[in-house]
Parts: sequence; structure tokens; C-alpha cells
Amino acid sequence: EERNMTQSQLEYFLVVAREMSISRASEILFVSQPAVSRQLSQLEEELDVKLFKRGNRQLEITEAGKAYQELFSQFNYKLSELKRRFSKKDLVAKHNLGCLEGWNIAFFYKELQKYLATEYANMQVHISGFNMDRILFALRNGKIDTAIVFESLFDDYQEIVTHKIGYTESILLYSRNHPLVGSNNLMLIDFRNDEFCVTAPVGFRNAFTNQTMLCQQAGFSPKYRHVQTLSEALMLVQTGECVMIADKLLMAKDNPLYCVLPLKGSRRNICLAYLKECDSAATEKVHSD
Repeated sequence: EERNMTQSQLEYFLVVAREMSISRASEILFVSQPAVSRQLSQLEEELDVKLFKRGNRQLEITEAGKAYQELFSQFNYKLSELKRRFSKKDLVAKHNLGCLEGWNIAFFYKELQKYLATEYANMQVHISGFNMDRILFALRNGKIDTAIVFESLFDDYQEIVTHKIGYTESILLYSRNHPLVGSNNLMLIDFRNDEFCVTAPVGFRNAFTNQTMLCQQAGFSPKYRHVQTLSEALMLVQTGECVMIADKLLMAKDNPLYCVLPLKGSRRNICLAYLKECDSAATEKVHSD
């Protein structure tokens, strides 16, 4: 039976090649390890070449694997570039904006709307929310034109440009029924025995570097529980199973079901992030302004 390589196979291969770990790749992609291995095997069969040497719990990329990694990385970049260039279905310009799920971005969005209404009367802005790891894939795969994120989230990605637009401060979110509610002079270290929810897979370390740093500064190493969605994390916090280090942009902080502990000295820069190369004049104008 003849098979053709798929976009999923290329994506899985590139993530494994970057992480050099099938287990970390499966966490980032939110799929099982057998699913990742199956896609790699099918790709190797299609290419008739070994992409990795599989040793004792270690992967080593082959010379052929390195060559295909470079080729497929360039292909994904060019594909996203062409999608942005030729996907216009009508004369109305569109700008796809992504932000972290659960954020209140009114401070920025009102100014953006005002600017676009003046400069581009026909431009439509579509907003989507993403978890920290998914917003990276959305940006790199052309699903969004611009991301509003923490500046540190894309530190390791040279193809992405970031421009600071503001800052926020970290908070600890915990249940109204938490045993420490009502205690005086609470500090982060008082929650050292709690599990800390993180809405990102283990392999995407940039997503929770800030949480680790704050806890270590407080004098302990956090125990993390990794979940797939913000709604799942908030449910665990609400029931008292976990606490969560978030930030003041999180809309849920105003919900009476939760208590908030401000974390001093925890300022984090907020930025606009976008790919260096862009073929939409309207999008480039939005970025430059």
C-alpha cells in the first residue's frame, strides 16, 4: 500500500529532533509516545532511511536525520509563508491575534481597534486563546499573525521577533477553602507542601521557568502537576487540590471562589511576538506600529 508523508509526520519528527526525546515530544504534542513512534516509523519507511539511532533510552539523530531536519524546517517555514501570501479569500484584510488563554487584554486591544479603524477601515481582527505551548505552534504554523505573550516564552526561537508592550506581576491563586485562608502575613513558602498547576507539558520548560524561580527564591522546589487546559487547572485550584502561580492579567483572579496572594518582585514583560518574515503588508504595518 502506497503512503505519502503527512504534515503530522513532519511536525512530530521536528519536535523529536529538537527535544531528542520521544517522551518529551509526546508531552509537547499532547499525544501518546506510541503515536509519536508510529509517525516516525511511517516517515522513515516513506523516506527509506533511518532518521534516528535508538539506544538505551537515548536518541541520536543520524546524518540523514540532520539533513531532513533542515529540509523540513525550511519547508514548514516556506509553507507558512505561502499560506499567508495566498490565503486571502476576499478583499477584507484579516489579522489573527493570539493571546494566552484566560488573559484580560482589554488594555491593549482597545488601542489596537482604534488604530485599525483609522488606518485600515476594512481590517477584521480575530482573537483566539491558547495555552503557552500551543500559541508557539499557532504562530509558527501561520494560524495566527501576532501573539501577545510573556517575553521570555520565545527566548529560544530566533525566527520570532518580540516587542515589549507592557508588564504584569505574578500572583498565587488558591482556593477560598484552602486551610491557610485567614492566616496573617502569608508568603509563597507557606504553600510549599501544595502541588502547583502548570498548563504546559513537562518538555516546554520556558512555560514554567518563572514559577520555578519564584519558588526557589522563596526557599523551596515546587511539585508540579501538568494539565492540558486552563479550565482544568482552575478546577483543581477551586477544589483545593492544587495552587497556581499566575499573573494579574488572569481574569479568574476576580472570581470569589479564589484567593489571591500578590508575589512581590515578580514583574514579567508582556510582548507582541511575530515571525521575522511576513508577506502581508497590513500585518507588517500593525507590527511596526
